[in-house]
Amino acid sequence: MKNYTLNLNERQAQVVAAALDLYARIGIGQFEEVLQVYDPGAKLDIKTRGRIGSGLRIAKEEAGHPANGSHSIVNPVVEDQFRVAYDVRQVIRHKLALDRKPEGGMGVDFDTPHQTGKEPLAAIKAAE
Repeated sequence: MKNYTLNLNERQAQVVAAALDLYARIGIGQFEEVLQVYDPGAKLDIKTRGRIGSGLRIAKEEAGHPANGSHSIVNPVVEDQFRVAYDVRQVIRHKLALDRKPEGGMGVDFDTPHQTGKEPLAAIKAAE
């Protein structure tokens, strides 16, 4: 399998990590996270939020996800593409956290990424 290199600045890496996070969340059934993308500060009126939420619940159920929950990323019903996205997101998140605070810290950002998908963990390093 070929390897690819992509040079990103910090903001671009953050956006890629956020996109991968959303993709993985949709894959495990957390469709409601889409609303957070469109309305992060909860500025939409309650009626609009309710209509969007209802549509997302319908889509979630039609896609075969639990109505009031989601699957774990390691659940066998979750397709590997979502695990791969989750794994790449972990790697980026971890590197950004360590670049921000090299001594480490508490929280999931500092947890060592672990492989959940069939692909090996991606490699990341700071550009020269």
